[in-house]
Amino acid sequence: MLPYYLLLALPIIPYCVFPHEEQRERRNKAIVTVFFAMLIGMLMCRDITVGTDNLNYIQYFQKLSMLESQGAERGFVALNHLLRSFTSEYQVLVIVVALLSMLPLFYFYRRESEIPYLSIVLFMTVAPFSMYFSGLRQVLAMTLGIPAYYCVKNRKLLWFLALVGFAFLFHRSALIMVLMYPIYFLKIDAKRALWLTPVFGFVFLFKGRIFPLLLRFVGDRYGVIDGITDLSGGYTVLLLLVVFAI
Repeated sequence: MLPYYLLLALPIIPYCVFPHEEQRERRNKAIVTVFFAMLIGMLMCRDITVGTDNLNYIQYFQKLSMLESQGAERGFVALNHLLRSFTSEYQVLVIVVALLSMLPLFYFYRRESEIPYLSIVLFMTVAPFSMYFSGLRQVLAMTLGIPAYYCVKNRKLLWFLALVGFAFLFHRSALIMVLMYPIYFLKIDAKRALWLTPVFGFVFLFKGRIFPLLLRFVGDRYGVIDGITDLSGGYTVLLLLVVFAI
């Protein structure tokens, strides 16, 4: 747990280096830089025993035919083939994925976050922080959500759809990104939010039935077990999101 605590503690140092309000912009950028420099370094240097999926990925990297036989997404297969043409070291794949998945996120936080330390804390608690130490296909698809967001923001629909399609080549779940476009332009005021409350309540109460229904779109390719009823114990996270909504 020491590295985890350091990720939370060391970004506080810029508050001491740049204590004055007129230094706020430099301080904010320094906080984000310190955090992501540490996180990228940890991801690049992590052992293959870190994360539940890495042991499988190293077998696939060493024998690409296994990866193809498992029906892995074409984008990830192509990346493995490209790297194997230069090296047989699995750690190279880990380094490349760490850089590809983290650098866009670093850019996004450095540019958009107004309260960077709060953003970091939320990233390590609410966001899928642990996924970056395990999944490779997932994080490659997730990072494409950042350029896709800017395409939505600038109303570049064709580029947005192209990025969603590209992310789909790394993980099928990226298809959910299509919802970013309508949701971004959805005008929800306090009155309309009140009408949405019963919808959220319905989804929460019947999540045990809704989730297996949605799983039919991906089938068993990701090893999901049928008959899931209790999806998560993260009720404190749910409460936190309710507080944000209020």
